[in-house]
Amino acid sequence: MINMKKFVLGLFLILLVSGCAGMPDIFKGLIPGTDNVNKTELSPDLIVIQNLNVIPTPPINAGDEFSVSFEIKNQDEINEIKNVKYTLFDYGLCKKPDSGTDGTIDNFAPLQTEFKEWTFTAPQNDEIAYLPNKCPIRFKVNYTFNATSQIDVDIISKSRLTQLQRAGTPPSFTPSLSIGRGPVKIYLSFGASLPARDNSSLPIFISVEDKGSGLFKEITNYTQSEVKSLTLKVPDDFNISSCDKFDPRGTVSEGGVTYKLYRNKDVIPIIKKKSPQLRCSFTTPNSTAINDLEKTYFITASLEYDYDITGETTVSIKPTST
Repeated sequence: MINMKKFVLGLFLILLVSGCAGMPDIFKGLIPGTDNVNKTELSPDLIVIQNLNVIPTPPINAGDEFSVSFEIKNQDEINEIKNVKYTLFDYGLCKKPDSGTDGTIDNFAPLQTEFKEWTFTAPQNDEIAYLPNKCPIRFKVNYTFNATSQIDVDIISKSRLTQLQRAGTPPSFTPSLSIGRGPVKIYLSFGASLPARDNSSLPIFISVEDKGSGLFKEITNYTQSEVKSLTLKVPDDFNISSCDKFDPRGTVSEGGVTYKLYRNKDVIPIIKKKSPQLRCSFTTPNSTAINDLEKTYFITASLEYDYDITGETTVSIKPTST
């Protein structure tokens, strides 16, 4: 009998540690934060560089002219993007055009395509010492956009929970996470079983990820830029217990609902295209706020950010015979 008890205990521990692929999730709902999330995530592609061409086809003779053309496209079907900037920053020994290598597209309409073409002059023979050479043509496109994510959470009173359990219909809740379009994504999750109980601790985890082809360096703090800091918008019925790297920044009313705002007080680095996971803990509304029943709340995170994408090609140059 003792050996049988050890066997059962050992099997339980193996299942707990390994999660055994293909086995039913017998621990779902028992461990905080293991509930699924219904996630809707829009595409990371927003502003793209496409159809990059060099005419004539390299190699280019020393001293000859050649053109580099490309398109900048707004792939969003709804949003107009303002102040899309482009600039040429590297052209090697080639001579760049006199003008047109820096500019701004003030109002970039949904699905609009902007064509650009620059004419360069290859270096002379003496500039490349009569040896084959190359000109790197590199340019940058910069724009500002807003990342937004929203997740819902159900709060249930203790009395309502007891009633449902006695009726043999224990409640369950799967939050829905909606993540907006753009390369920078904000992910939200909860560290407690759901639905959450009234007047209880509810940890919220926040992380930011760059899923685009460009470069997002860091999240500035609100002292550097109130607009371009990470904002967490929480219903007024929630009270903060602790919040890593965040400070309260007042309230805002939308649609008759008051929300508390929190913004990051420290710079948040983006390393290998991901931020560290941030944790906030709130006390959920009391039973009076939810009429001693249940109520669904929404938590929103947003971040206005600058984003750089680069385009480049290498043009081979060959010396000409004298």
